[in-house]
Amino acid sequence: MPVATRDLDALRALVSAPAQSDAARREHFRVDGRLPEAVVEPASVEELVEVVRWARANRAALVPATSGCYLPLGNPPR
Repeated sequence: MPVATRDLDALRALVSAPAQSDAARREHFRVDGRLPEAVVEPASVEELVEVVRWARANRAALVPATSGCYLPLGNPPR
């Protein structure tokens, strides 16, 4: 289920670096054919905690990606 735009705006407000929602940027983080709604890069542990809280509150899948080289492996998020 896609995340509503207003919820993505709330996510963007949690991190100092902009949350990426353009298709070209998100394409690198595709998991088993599923394109993420957004890509965020928390700059601190505090930002990471807030992103995890946001994902839980919005029932959004959260996929830690680092460089993204292993994303094609495994189960796709719901």
